[in-house]
Amino acid sequence: MNGPLYENLESWAVAQGSSADAFIQEVIEKFYPKAANDPRLYRFFEDANLDALKRHQIAFMRGLFSGKEAGGFTSQQIHEIHKRLILDKGLKDIHFDYFVEIFMNTLREMDVKNVLASQIHDHLVPFREVFAKALSLYTTGREERLFYALDEDADGLLPEQNFRDILQKSGLSESDERLSELFSNLDRNGGAQLDCDKFIEIIGTAGLLVEQALRGELAIPDFREFTENIDRIFDEVSKNVSGKQADYIPPLAEANPDKFGFAIVTVDGQIYKKGDANLDFSIQSMCKPLNYCFAMEELGADEVHRHVGTEPSGRAFNNRDLMARLFSNRADGEAEKVEIPFNPMINAEAIMTAALVKSKEPYEVRLRHVREEWGRLIGRKVDDSGSIPLPRFNKEMARQENYTGYNNLALGYLLMATGLLPHEPTSIPPDTHASDPDNYEFLFEPAVVNALKLYFSTCAIELTAAEVAMAAATISNGGVCPTTQERVFQQSTVRRCLSVTQMCGMYDGSGDFFYNIGLPAKSGVGGGVFLVVPKLMGICIFSPRLDEQGNSARGVEMAKRLIEEFRLHAYDGVMTDGKRVDPRVPVARWRAVQSSEALWAASK
Repeated sequence: MNGPLYENLESWAVAQGSSADAFIQEVIEKFYPKAANDPRLYRFFEDANLDALKRHQIAFMRGLFSGKEAGGFTSQQIHEIHKRLILDKGLKDIHFDYFVEIFMNTLREMDVKNVLASQIHDHLVPFREVFAKALSLYTTGREERLFYALDEDADGLLPEQNFRDILQKSGLSESDERLSELFSNLDRNGGAQLDCDKFIEIIGTAGLLVEQALRGELAIPDFREFTENIDRIFDEVSKNVSGKQADYIPPLAEANPDKFGFAIVTVDGQIYKKGDANLDFSIQSMCKPLNYCFAMEELGADEVHRHVGTEPSGRAFNNRDLMARLFSNRADGEAEKVEIPFNPMINAEAIMTAALVKSKEPYEVRLRHVREEWGRLIGRKVDDSGSIPLPRFNKEMARQENYTGYNNLALGYLLMATGLLPHEPTSIPPDTHASDPDNYEFLFEPAVVNALKLYFSTCAIELTAAEVAMAAATISNGGVCPTTQERVFQQSTVRRCLSVTQMCGMYDGSGDFFYNIGLPAKSGVGGGVFLVVPKLMGICIFSPRLDEQGNSARGVEMAKRLIEEFRLHAYDGVMTDGKRVDPRVPVARWRAVQSSEALWAASK
C-alpha cells in the first residue's frame, strides 16, 4: 500500500501526463550527473558505477515515498553502504546537505510545486541523523589510527609542537576556519603532551583533513618541498627592480615600490605566504573578471553578453575606440550590427559589467554587495562569524580615480550612446535658470554616473595577496571556496570567466603571457597579479613596479619562473619534459618514474 506522499506524487505526475515511478526515474537521471560533477561531491563518485547507483537510488526513493521506513533499509545497512566513503573519502553530514540541496534544485528545475517539494524534503531530512551516527561509529577508529601513526616512539604520548609542525608542513594554517576548533583546543592544552584520549578530544571534527595531510592526499602532497623551491625563486626575483609604479593616481604613486608579496592557496586550503603577503593593496583592474562573474551570477551569461563581447581587442586597455561591431541574429538570417565593448578585461566593458551589477539598487547597496561577494570568495562566512574581515574600501582612491579618470568618463558616455548601458528613461528636468536667458544648468546622465561610480569603487577595494590567492583558489575549485566549502559561483560562470581572462587578462601583454606561461591571469596597476591553475591552486603576486604593458614586473617574472620550475602550463600535458616537477605528484613517486623511464630507455 502506498503512503500519502506517493499518492500525492502520483496525482501530480498524472496531471503532467506521467506517473510517480516515471517521475522518480526521471529526477534521478537528471540529479546524478549534477551531483557527480559538483566540486563538493565529485570525489565520492570517482570509480563508481553510476548506473548501479541510479538503480539503487530509484528503489530507495520508491520505498521511501511509499511509506517504507528508511526506504526499506535499516540504519545498519545505510551505515555499511557508506562506510568506505566515510573512511576513505571523508564523507560527512555536511555532504548530505549538499546532496539534498542539489536534489531539491533538480525538483525546482522540473517545476515540482512547492507543497509537494516540501513534503519530499521533509522525508529526506531525517536521514541526516543516520549519517551523523555513521560518522560517530567510524571516525573514532580513524583518529586512534592517526594518533598511533604520529606516536613514532610508541610511548603513548605526542608532543603538541610536533603535531603543530606536521600540520604547518602540510600547508594547513591556523587561520583555516576548518581547523579553528582544533587550534583553539591546542591553545587551551597549553603545550602539554597529548595522550590518545586528549588527541581525539582536540582533533574534533578535523580528523579527515588531518588524515589527508598525513597521507599526502592534499592537492600538493609534498607541500614543504614545493614551498622551499618557491622560497628560492622568490629571493631571486626580489632582485628585479625594473619598471615604475603607476603615478597617474596619487595614492598609487605614494605606494612603496619595494614591497613584494607572494601567496598560494590550493583547492584543499593549503596556504603559503612569503614577503608582504599580508599587506593591503589596491586591486584596481583585478576587479574586472570578478565584476563579470557577479553580473553573470545575477543576470545569466546570455543577458550579460547582450551588453559585452568576448573578443580580444588588439588595442590598449583604455583606448577610447573600443566598441566591437558584431553581427547578431545570424542564425535567424537577420544579420544586425551592434556595438558593444570587446571583452570584460578592457575598461569600456568593465564599466559596462559594473553597470550591470545590481543596477536598480542604490550605490551603497551595490558596493556592499560586491564587497560581500569578495568576502565569500576569500572565505568570509556569510553570518559574519569567523576571523576573515570584509574587504576594505579606499574612499580616497575612488575619489582620485573619479577626479582624474578622463578616459573612463569619456568611455561612460560612449557606452551610453550605444543604448545598452542600464538606465531608466528620463526626461530633461525643469530649467533652474529660467529667468536668465544666457545661463542653464549643465546636466550629467545618471546612468553614466552610476556605472562609473561603482566601477571606480570596485577598483579601489583593497585586499592582501593572501586574500586574493584564496579568491583565485575558489575560482580554481570550480567556484567553491576551499575553506568554507560554500559555492560562490556556478561552474559555468567560472569556465566563461577563465576563458576570457586567459585571452585578455594581462593588458597589452596578454598573448605573450599566455604563450609563455599558459595560465589564466589578471593584473592591476596597483601591482597585483593573480593566476589560476585550474583544479589545483590560486596564486597572487604583489609588487608595485610595472612593466611597459602595465603589469607587475616582478609578478610576470615570478610567473615565468614558476612555469620553468613546475609543470603548471595549461598544455604541459603534451610535453614529455622530465626536468620540471609536477607538484600534484609526490616527489618520491615523480623521482621513481623518472628513474624507471631512464632504466627502460637504457635497456633499449
